[in-house]
Amino acid sequence: MSTATSSTRDPLRRLQDLVDAPRRHSGAREGFEDMELLAMILNGASPAAMATVGADTVGYGSHLVVEDLETGEESVHRLMSSEAMDLARGHISFEAPLGSALLGHRVSDVVEVTTPTSRRALRIRELRTLPDLLDELAAES
Repeated sequence: MSTATSSTRDPLRRLQDLVDAPRRHSGAREGFEDMELLAMILNGASPAAMATVGADTVGYGSHLVVEDLETGEESVHRLMSSEAMDLARGHISFEAPLGSALLGHRVSDVVEVTTPTSRRALRIRELRTLPDLLDELAAES
């Protein structure tokens, strides 16, 4: 076995390495979108944000699909910091009520979310953590 897998290395360092490294893709648009996302994540990577990153739990940079248990509707989100989020891309702040309620949870967990206007029960259907994203992008480069 190796002494340290890529998943256990410091995610901030891995993120910086990927942003700094020249990357070649067969599809220039795909590579641009990857780099734009990495730059956004790196821009918001404060110590508080990075402290939420886990290998199999919702944290900063996580991409997740949640189901509203009352309506059955699914929504797709990426947890970001308020400095780095883009609402048009489905980003939510980890500091906001929805984001903070999801932190630390795993796939299949039901999370009670209280916002100023409602209370909802959400099930986490899918989760790709920041370490998962970094592993995928590193494998492509």
